[in-house]
Amino acid sequence: MFHRYSGRLEVLLVHPGGPLWAKKDYGAWSIPKGEVPAGESALSTAKREFEEETGMTPSGDFIHLGTVQQKGSKDRGSLGF
Repeated sequence: MFHRYSGRLEVLLVHPGGPLWAKKDYGAWSIPKGEVPAGESALSTAKREFEEETGMTPSGDFIHLGTVQQKGSKDRGSLGF
């Protein structure tokens, strides 16, 4: 999720919850993301993950950002739309 404000690009970042992340900020923030399960499209996954992580339903024009393999991950995950 992003928008332009006063000529600047602003991107929404999320912070993991729970006791493990309670006092950790450095390197913890990221865009809402998740692994695409078999039988689900990347766009459906991106929308579902966004809603699960923020409590908000995404809407608007969706732009595919590509995929990336995270450090320590076996699979490539979708960055979303």
